[in-house]
Amino acid sequence: MNDLASYLSAFLNEHLPRERGASPHTCQSYAYSFQLLVRFAAERHGVKPSGLSLDHLGVATVLAFLDDLEATRGCTARTRNARLAATRSFFRFLEYRLPGCLEQARQIHAIPMKRFDEALVAYLTIDEVQALLDAPDVRTVCGLRDRAILYLAYSCGWISSTAASRPASRSTAKGGASACCPCGRKPRLRSGTGLQCAGPTRTRNSSTTRPAEP
Repeated sequence: MNDLASYLSAFLNEHLPRERGASPHTCQSYAYSFQLLVRFAAERHGVKPSGLSLDHLGVATVLAFLDDLEATRGCTARTRNARLAATRSFFRFLEYRLPGCLEQARQIHAIPMKRFDEALVAYLTIDEVQALLDAPDVRTVCGLRDRAILYLAYSCGWISSTAASRPASRSTAKGGASACCPCGRKPRLRSGTGLQCAGPTRTRNSSTTRPAEP
């Protein structure tokens, strides 16, 4: 095997799963990234994949590969950044094992991630909110807590940071009135899954009953 094949095999088969503890999903994603990169570099330089060397993976080839992902394969900027992250990780692996490629690695690391706009969820439908409220397991104490927090956050229109930082003493308004601000039609609680949970009733036995006064 040439230098690229040996180092790439060590990176995918030993470094990621054993040294870095990467998940199988991450290892598969990185392996597919290099499958695309190796195929592109082989076609660009007119050699077989087994004949590629590290010199074939210069910054010009990597940039052309990233542009091809978006132009030819129709990949999004998020996917392009994921392929670049895999390439960066490989060259970071090489820095400590092949000092001769430090300049090449520096140029690869200098390739910037592409910025993109993330689509925000403007609102949730009433069915989606109901599904969110039904997700916690109300048979457990933690499930009841989570359901209460979700219902309170929806009723008041709170963001998560506000709900987490708001003290319990401010949950009611002046005079004991509720501080919740209704936001349109509310999802109803399923029967048998209310927010209240009654604890076990304690009864006094004969050993703890106060004796009658004479």
